[in-house]
Amino acid sequence: MATDGHITHFAHPQHLLLKTRYDSTSRHVCNICRAKLSGLVGYRCNACDFDIHQACADYFKKTISFFAHPWHTLTLSSIPDGSTTWSCDLCRENCPRGNFVYRCIQCAFDVHPLCILLPQTIRSPLHQQHDIHMVPSWGRCSACREDLDLWYYHSGITKFLVKKSFMVAINLATGGLASPVLDVLEAVLD
Repeated sequence: MATDGHITHFAHPQHLLLKTRYDSTSRHVCNICRAKLSGLVGYRCNACDFDIHQACADYFKKTISFFAHPWHTLTLSSIPDGSTTWSCDLCRENCPRGNFVYRCIQCAFDVHPLCILLPQTIRSPLHQQHDIHMVPSWGRCSACREDLDLWYYHSGITKFLVKKSFMVAINLATGGLASPVLDVLEAVLD
């Protein structure tokens, strides 16, 4: 809910957030997606040093359903201080204390907000003969021969092709709704 340049947001219900244009030298990062805010519009709580992109505030919901954990809904939650180390169950990267993850409390399933943008099925412009499906890992990558310990797109496509198709796939899977978030991701993927 917006009120004269201020909004309330479920990720930071303690205070109103002020709409802010971050200058190009800003070192602030979005508390939801962890990407830089420099040169972009977002919302800030000065009292708590809390910042989020406008795109993240508009796109990420409090609870979601996600193909990689179809049994329960996931809730956007901040990792509490003093907790054990958490990791994303999709990409296997660490989730530091204070960061946000989508979490299933019953199953201790966690996934980064950016990882929920990955679609379950894509049709790559580089491999148009078949759909490419995200599946839990097993075995070795057919391209680089390394052990797989995370989710990956299966169809014999290399990491290179997935990276190039990533932006197109998310945009297609979300019907263009994630376009503002994808603009933020361009710097992250380079």
